[in-house]
Amino acid sequence: MEGAKKAWFSSCLRRNIKIPEPIHKNYSGKLLVRMPKSLHAQLAEEAKEENVSLNAFIVSKLAQG
Repeated sequence: MEGAKKAWFSSCLRRNIKIPEPIHKNYSGKLLVRMPKSLHAQLAEEAKEENVSLNAFIVSKLAQG
């Protein structure tokens, strides 16, 4: 990946193409997700079995990949 970045920068500099500034985004940490009712129910049941909130359960599953 680094090699591709360096090659792109070098190419832009040689051809006198302006390199755009990086875009810095601020993320709120909030995400709305639509899912089937059956999946919502399944996740809610698993969260209940683990004695955690549905939100905490989903975040944990996402972090595990």
